[in-house]
Amino acid sequence: MTNKANVIGTGFPFYREQNYTDFLTFAHVVENVGRKENVLVNNIPSNIPLL
Repeated sequence: MTNKANVIGTGFPFYREQNYTDFLTFAHVVENVGRKENVLVNNIPSNIPLL
């Protein structure tokens, strides 16, 4: 996994289950890191659905 840049974005938790939390962020945050596979939360790869 290679990052496009050292980018920090903001996300807001809006739903939580026992083993995961859904975060809301803007598309430009995902675009700024190069692709959705580069989005990490506490260095953990995220699962980004298409909306």
